[in-house]
Amino acid sequence: MPLSKLKNNTTQLQEQPQLSLPGRTWGYRGCAYGWILYQEKLIRHYNITVLNPVTGQKLYLPYPGEEGKFFLSSCPSNPSFFILAGSYYTGRLQYCRPGDVSWVDITPGSRYFFHDLTFHNGQVYVLSSKWLTDELLVYHLNNPASTTMVNLPRQREPLEKQKEVLYLVEVRGEQLLLVYRIRRFNKETRLYNKTESFEIYRLLCFGSGSRYSWEVVESLGEYAIFLGDKCSQPFVLSELNVPSIRGNRIYFTTEYRTLPSSPDSGVYDLLERAVVESFDYDIDLLLSRNTPSAFWLVWFVPAPFSTFEA
Repeated sequence: MPLSKLKNNTTQLQEQPQLSLPGRTWGYRGCAYGWILYQEKLIRHYNITVLNPVTGQKLYLPYPGEEGKFFLSSCPSNPSFFILAGSYYTGRLQYCRPGDVSWVDITPGSRYFFHDLTFHNGQVYVLSSKWLTDELLVYHLNNPASTTMVNLPRQREPLEKQKEVLYLVEVRGEQLLLVYRIRRFNKETRLYNKTESFEIYRLLCFGSGSRYSWEVVESLGEYAIFLGDKCSQPFVLSELNVPSIRGNRIYFTTEYRTLPSSPDSGVYDLLERAVVESFDYDIDLLLSRNTPSAFWLVWFVPAPFSTFEA
């Protein structure tokens, strides 16, 4: 279940032991593999800290210099672990490993507006927009100049009809999914309704990566997708490994970049094509100044559960 910050500087995860987190001055930047990323100021500069809230272990990286999303390539205990950073507004893509004094550019930035990114089969996949056209860019870390552009299965609908958030979700290192999260525009209230539906597409690769296409995903089988705020890293779990969840569902939390007026978190069932459960919480508490900046409601999966789909 989601966790959220409590007044006594701890978090609560159902009936599990409480997890210790940093104080009020930290800025949440992501969560994956049982580790939390946050930004903190150390004397004269900012850095990115990667924390295991169960063991207390920390890794430190320099701040990349631009606001964006971070992506963990694997569990930080993996010797080949590194972090990707994508700028929301310039499209600049960088990576960094623990111990590095600076970030390495994959691409220095462009006219692209960044939406989401992931690391899959040794390549970086980036969702971006250029002149109101959405596309998927595939970068090769060993040769960043060799970039492949993939058309999406469809373009997003106009904002006067509905608002859509796009996610990239990797499944067990074997599949790459594109998820559309849809909120309809209400002409009477002039606001967007809560999340009503999802669409899922699977990326198919042919000819050693020279050709791509998409197919519609009607069922996730035993798997469930967990989506959250754009800072958070989507992940997939199997109901066979975690009996408390149900497969063929999408568990989602509020997307705060869409500026909701009320909580928008729950469970979407692909078979019923409907939201079958909603999570209620005090949004006024989360939006108060007593809550650390940008830390809202996020999914957290302590190890070893987070390694099931690594």
